[in-house]
Amino acid sequence: MNRPAASGVPHASDPLVLARTNDGFRVYAAADPSHIYTVTGQPHLWTCTCPDFRAGNGTGTRECVHIRAVRLQGATPVVPQLRNRQDQSRSTESNEHVNDPEYAPILAYNDKNWDAMRAAVTPTFAYDEVATQRKVQGVNDVLGVWREWAAAFPDSKATFNAVATSGNTVILEVTWRGTHTGTLQAPTGKVAATGKKIEIRACQVIEVANDKVQAMRQYFDLLTMLQQLGVMSAV
Repeated sequence: MNRPAASGVPHASDPLVLARTNDGFRVYAAADPSHIYTVTGQPHLWTCTCPDFRAGNGTGTRECVHIRAVRLQGATPVVPQLRNRQDQSRSTESNEHVNDPEYAPILAYNDKNWDAMRAAVTPTFAYDEVATQRKVQGVNDVLGVWREWAAAFPDSKATFNAVATSGNTVILEVTWRGTHTGTLQAPTGKVAATGKKIEIRACQVIEVANDKVQAMRQYFDLLTMLQQLGVMSAV
């Protein structure tokens, strides 16, 4: 009896898209590009990041659908390579890196140029804001969230501190700065303008496909931000 696929994992009949990377292969269902899994290793020893494989479906008795797709493709092993560019500190004072796809959405936010933001991401762009537990997909819905931040902090900008890449995945370390002059939609409710400045560090995990950002997970210290605004006491 076949066990049903885990949430977000395609069925065997779903068409899959394979993209070769420096680490292996990115595999996802054509109908759901928000769930991307990575297949690495070599023939007969492939591993996958999908829930089915982690649950035991890829231990030899049954392949997950992503490994099967790679095998049927006749894929050859890929030697993992990590391109670490952490020594490159980048400021957003200029737009000299605007042609790099991983930077483009945040540079567009810095300028509050929503048309440029649309052009920098895929139509199904998925945004996961871990600190606030907001997950949205689709450029219009993501723009709604970003516009809320821009309304609360009209002068908010990010500066890039460090970057590391592996295949199509980019990790950016940034610092957000801004002045709270509008209403903030916080997880605990609305926070009226305080006029106070914030400076918080953040990390973004970005997936790039065809020179556009297709997914972003952003981690930042929400507690520190609320303390800087004076709406929460220091622990």
